[in-house]
Amino acid sequence: LQKVMSLDDRVGRLVDDRGEALWRNLCLSIWPSLHTDPHTLPFVEPHTLSFAEPHTLSCQPPFPPSAPPANASRHPTAVGIPGPPANAAPSWQTADVCRLSETSPGFWRAAYPFVAGAVSYRSALSKSDRLMCSIVSRCVGGIPLSEPLPSLLVVERRFPTSQIGAFLDLATTTVLYIEPETPSDRQGYNAFIEYLTSRDRIGLGFDSNRRVLFIPPCEFSAQNLSYSGNALL
Repeated sequence: LQKVMSLDDRVGRLVDDRGEALWRNLCLSIWPSLHTDPHTLPFVEPHTLSFAEPHTLSCQPPFPPSAPPANASRHPTAVGIPGPPANAAPSWQTADVCRLSETSPGFWRAAYPFVAGAVSYRSALSKSDRLMCSIVSRCVGGIPLSEPLPSLLVVERRFPTSQIGAFLDLATTTVLYIEPETPSDRQGYNAFIEYLTSRDRIGLGFDSNRRVLFIPPCEFSAQNLSYSGNALL
């Protein structure tokens, strides 16, 4: 009986491993940069919350509790149904809600809905009337875009990285991960990033009433956007 139970355990682990490998392959087929750029994983991890057993996961609050707007009640309630007390602990403190890491069982299965549902846009990137490359911009954070990105993104100005706070309000910003559309676009894409980083500049474009900022790898991205890789945001 013990041998049979041990065999069942091994078969179960094998099925789980193969299932997880399938979810991983599905995610990478949609967003290959998850494999080629490991710094993209912090964009995915907040969407892999699980109620699985804490000992198999890295348990930590997915985000710190934030104060509600002044004109909103802390806990909206239906008429006649009292809400939790004002000093109630956030849900992540009262339940086994855990954020999975890449090596956690079930990570890729949990990540798939976010990866598959992330909206992406294809555009041509132009600077100084020169077409640099074709890019794919994938929404990875912030607020959803109210309108799609245009098919042509033109970088009209540039400004020092130190001044980014004057142009960017993270509370009203959509964060996009920008990558070359095809391998043949890589050279122009890298040249554009080199153009910005060598001058310590941020690119600025306009689309209707929206500002589009092109942020090369920099300290701001690492500290404020959870990205430390070499791609354009």
